[in-house]
Amino acid sequence: MIRPLRSHDALLSDIHSSDRRDGSFRLWWLGQSGFLLQWQGIHVLLDPYLSDSLTRKYQQTDKPHVRMTELVIDPANLGFADIAASTHIHTDHLDGDTLGPILARHPNLALVIA
Repeated sequence: MIRPLRSHDALLSDIHSSDRRDGSFRLWWLGQSGFLLQWQGIHVLLDPYLSDSLTRKYQQTDKPHVRMTELVIDPANLGFADIAASTHIHTDHLDGDTLGPILARHPNLALVIA
């Protein structure tokens, strides 16, 4: 299993201290296929899968889901995100257990679903 360089509080601290308004952007890998893009004070989540919903869903099947990375952050801590985008409709790219806690903190989160 891949271990992140920064996770949880250290990751949040890095995100919050990196907000630049100079036209540059920052990108953090959130594990699996997920990323957080920060640009001009805007935070965009791309394909966030920050739960173990698929592990639970497929645990009693002949094809259990195994995460390739540790969980890097509790999705409830991403309530500052402005946009969440899903590149396609697979559960690990459009995960209700990830989006639910974010939406609870930020009900006006814009969703872009391909």
